[in-house]
Amino acid sequence: MKRFDNLPAPMPAAPANDDAMHCAGCGAKVGATTLSHALDALRTEVREDIEAGVAQGDDAAIIRWSGQYRLVQSVDYFPAFMDEPYLFGRVAALHSLSDIYAMNADPHSALATLCIPRHHPRLQGRDLRRLLAGAVDELNRAHCTLVGGHTIEGPEMAAGFTINGALSGAAWSKNGARPGQVLIITKPLGVGIQLAAWMRNVHRGPDLDATLATMLQSNGPARAALSSLPLPACTDITGFGLLGHLLELCQDSQVSARISLDTLPILPGTLEHIRQGIHSTLRDSNDQVLGYCNIAPALRERPELVAATDPQTSGGLLLAVTRECLDTTLEALRGAGVDAIAIGETLVKNHKASSTITLR
Repeated sequence: MKRFDNLPAPMPAAPANDDAMHCAGCGAKVGATTLSHALDALRTEVREDIEAGVAQGDDAAIIRWSGQYRLVQSVDYFPAFMDEPYLFGRVAALHSLSDIYAMNADPHSALATLCIPRHHPRLQGRDLRRLLAGAVDELNRAHCTLVGGHTIEGPEMAAGFTINGALSGAAWSKNGARPGQVLIITKPLGVGIQLAAWMRNVHRGPDLDATLATMLQSNGPARAALSSLPLPACTDITGFGLLGHLLELCQDSQVSARISLDTLPILPGTLEHIRQGIHSTLRDSNDQVLGYCNIAPALRERPELVAATDPQTSGGLLLAVTRECLDTTLEALRGAGVDAIAIGETLVKNHKASSTITLR
């Protein structure tokens, strides 16, 4: 059992042949045979308003768009953090869908942008097939049709998706928060620190399982639970960390905020890794948000502060709700299987100063 508790480091990508020339531009595209073999077994969600998509193999997708909807678009892309293409494809798709849910839109269709490591065409096809299978499983669950994409070869696996969403009701945004509202988050923090520990081979198996589980949790159920409730402001917590995205919300809404470090939900094992000096390479950049924070001297050494700026892959939602709707909102989220937690409140901003975040 100890061998399962302390897993080996992820397998590195196959070393490139330094003597071989690799073309850039369109010469970096994955071969047609490799691509066709990967797509043959793909079973994408079928929507009636898709006139041309993956099955048709045309130069572009054709989507019939109703006049009663507004088009919401977002794109995300990042390199693989694991050597299991299927799981990575799932996480990449969920991460890309998150912005659409944070705007209160229904995912409609997706375009893939993929990079496969240079290797034998048969191995490239295997990895591409697995990556797409994972991504399509999540896209299909979201009733989002993969309509096409572009694939190249490069030094490491990477994936991203452009998501089209349909907005029929009121859009959620970052500029609707008002003083006196309650801040809620829907997922625990610490993904970046856990992945950094994995890359350094100092992780623990159960902690990694918990990290993968939270990354594989879609924000779709949270959005569905909230869609009928009044929601002043919403955003998702991704690369800038909790404090970075909270500051954006405060600045757009012209408010300040106060949060309690003791209330932050944090992935198991994360605080121990922080005490060992493990953190994401984005920490220095993300920590610049601390210049907008009021932090008591006694809190500056708290490991929770590092978790608050940690970049999140496939992170949760950050909401501002009125106090009158707090219980209803938490009940709706928890009824949908979302472990939502209130972490603080919005405050009146000094009109002569920038928005600030007070930590306690």
